[in-house]
Amino acid sequence: MVDAFTLAIAGLPLTIQAPAAITQDLRARYAAFLSAAPAAWLISLRVDPTLDVQAPDWVTHQGLATRFHVGASAGWVDLAQQRAAVSAPTPARAAAALERALVFILLQMLPRQGQGILLHAAGVAWEGRGHVFFGPSGAGKTTVASLAPATAEVLSDENVILQRLPDGPALLSTPFWGMST
Repeated sequence: MVDAFTLAIAGLPLTIQAPAAITQDLRARYAAFLSAAPAAWLISLRVDPTLDVQAPDWVTHQGLATRFHVGASAGWVDLAQQRAAVSAPTPARAAAALERALVFILLQMLPRQGQGILLHAAGVAWEGRGHVFFGPSGAGKTTVASLAPATAEVLSDENVILQRLPDGPALLSTPFWGMST
């Protein structure tokens, strides 16, 4: 049985269809981003135990369509149709597979729609200002975020969105924290 829920990230609503057995965990994981807004995007997530996790990584692009097999996920994203499908080998890896598709969609769509840009960075809101800490994986973004003052709000230790607003830039949280399992 398939269940569906919608996430809104930086104003971009995306509906996720997934096996009902895993949607409760996904809803809990992304609770702060659940939305009732109608979504133009539809992402199908499935568990495929036959997915070869040892296969080499690859990504191909043809126009606005991208196909991929990266790590323990495989699927496709069609920017023109605003549709995507992603598979994970086990329910435990479903969130990581979904996040791979979501990050790609946000990287592509937010700038195209003038809604911002996704940054691979930690973000902290403190004393009315946003602070961004960039670095490759393993550079210490999570460590820096953990050192934020108690009065600060850690937006994410992995990805944040920088949005241009009429009265200045805004730093937004994302549902992507550290490494997904």
